Amino acid sequence: MALILAVDDSKVIIKQYERFAKEFFPDYRFISANDGTEAVELLKEIKEEITFAIIDYNMKEMNGVELIENIKHIVDPARIVICSANLQQSLQVKVEELGIGFVPKPVSSDKFKQIIEIIDSKK
Repeated sequence: MALILAVDDSKVIIKQYERFAKEFFPDYRFISANDGTEAVELLKEIKEEITFAIIDYNMKEMNGVELIENIKHIVDPARIVICSANLQQSLQVKVEELGIGFVPKPVSSDKFKQIIEIIDSKK
């Protein structure tokens, strides 16, 4: 079964992602975590391959890039997109170095489609 992972410290944003996921991928399973530490623990328990992951950059404890560096052996970086309001050049450079996508917040239905397109283009 296909699986979508969303990691964001905003419950409102997680609910948006879940709604978009159900709209575009009704047969996919959706899981979420509120921060990087919770995501790492969740991924230790998941035995399925993550189809794609949407990760916030600005989170407590561990930012999105640090999380990706911790999970890139579990989740293919080509299947990860950072979604953030942080548009600093240094973040964009790091995202490119890691081979992940970047979509600025706020995420709308159209931007969710953009996330899918970014991931599909890396297949």
